[in-house]
Amino acid sequence: MTKPTPAQIEANRRNAQLSTGPKTPEGKAASSLNATKYGILARQLIIQSQYLQESPEEFQNFWTEHHQHLAPVGPLEEMLVDQIVALSWRMRRVRAAESGEIALNVDAGGRHRARILEKTGETEEWPHPDHYMEKNLIELRQKVEQGGELSKDAITIIAQDAEGCYPSLLRRLNALYAQISQNPGNLDPAALRAYNQQKILDTLDEEIKKLSEQQITRRKHEDYKEQAHRNADFIPRMDIVQRILRVETALERQLFRAMEQLEHLQTRRLGNNDSPLSVTPAA
Repeated sequence: MTKPTPAQIEANRRNAQLSTGPKTPEGKAASSLNATKYGILARQLIIQSQYLQESPEEFQNFWTEHHQHLAPVGPLEEMLVDQIVALSWRMRRVRAAESGEIALNVDAGGRHRARILEKTGETEEWPHPDHYMEKNLIELRQKVEQGGELSKDAITIIAQDAEGCYPSLLRRLNALYAQISQNPGNLDPAALRAYNQQKILDTLDEEIKKLSEQQITRRKHEDYKEQAHRNADFIPRMDIVQRILRVETALERQLFRAMEQLEHLQTRRLGNNDSPLSVTPAA
């Protein structure tokens, strides 16, 4: 089964434009039955269930647009146009089904990752250790700024909260503690105290900034990773993809076959017995 070429599709459109519909009283009388024909097809196609109600108005517009564009004359052409309408409507459902499967897959993946994050990841109730360490350093900075000192006890408390992490931070605090006990510049006590205080504040500010940047970087990484997971979830399971493709392919074959048959009939009706397309037998 080959798809119509652009030239064949254009020829079909020209034929449809020449088919302006019935002009005789008999033809007009038959045309007046369109509402009845539409109603029969609508009852056969439109789904009205507890959880899904397709729009009769939308289907009527869909049916009318196809009949006006393809302008069938006679029962055979009308039957083929109705077949085209039915197949096109079903293809819309296939595309909607694909979108639905993707949405379900994305939601399922999101829920799964949320459950894992709730058990193992950072939450408001259980923040990352960086959050606690940043909080400890901010509290220590406030004490030093208010006249306190960087004591050995303060470093010990921070080390206990670190639970084996942040070795470089602890080494830096211990080295700083050793430095402030010295006075290589022979400063007077007040000047030495001011000098040491500023040095401690500068060091704490650097470490606080580093922890803050680490948290921002980590959150950005988590956001990128979550977006990557969502993008991956755009592809449902292979069995679902294959099922959708099988249905879509089958409908496309029937649709193009009906279009070929309609063009063949309309071309012959308009006096061209050398139809550019032959009627393709059913597979």
